[in-house]
Amino acid sequence: GVKPGKAEVLYRQLSTHLDALHWDSTRQQWSDRSGCTDLDAEHNPRLRRHEDQFLSHFGYINLFPILTGVATDEEKVSTVLNRSRELMSGFGLRSLRRKDLKWIGSHDNYWTGPIWVNLNYLFLRALKTRYYHLPGAEPLYRRLREDLIKNIAAQYQRTGKLWENYNGTSGEGRGTAPFTGWTSLILLIMAEIY
Repeated sequence: GVKPGKAEVLYRQLSTHLDALHWDSTRQQWSDRSGCTDLDAEHNPRLRRHEDQFLSHFGYINLFPILTGVATDEEKVSTVLNRSRELMSGFGLRSLRRKDLKWIGSHDNYWTGPIWVNLNYLFLRALKTRYYHLPGAEPLYRRLREDLIKNIAAQYQRTGKLWENYNGTSGEGRGTAPFTGWTSLILLIMAEIY
């Protein structure tokens, strides 16, 4: 295993690389990069054309440095928190902004569009426990928490079930039901236990 001292050094190195490798200064967001491994490119040279470009979409994937609490540059965090409003649906934080949903079109939308309570919980936890002092974090926290509670309660009253995820446009329950997995996190959200 990794010894405690070495883990801390590795953590600092990876944190530094997070911004160096994944901060897209043009779009002002953390982004994954397109591309391929050297092995993939070796077998298919056409893959090199798109290598090492930031992905332009905005959704949960761009929030992970905040969701996990590892983002330390408060200016970048504030910028992404402000951008996260693009994901607000009135029912919770959708997994991908509406503009990008049009691009996805008929592709698999299991993770691209719905509201997932587990990711909303992580976002609320990060806002409340790590970034609450930043401008705009408190009202964002309050609004998102209220939207989630109201919608899940309304869907429960309507159907008698908790759902796996919720439609990003209508708030209607989707996927498996009854679903007590991560959707039960709404109880912790209601009690503000993070």
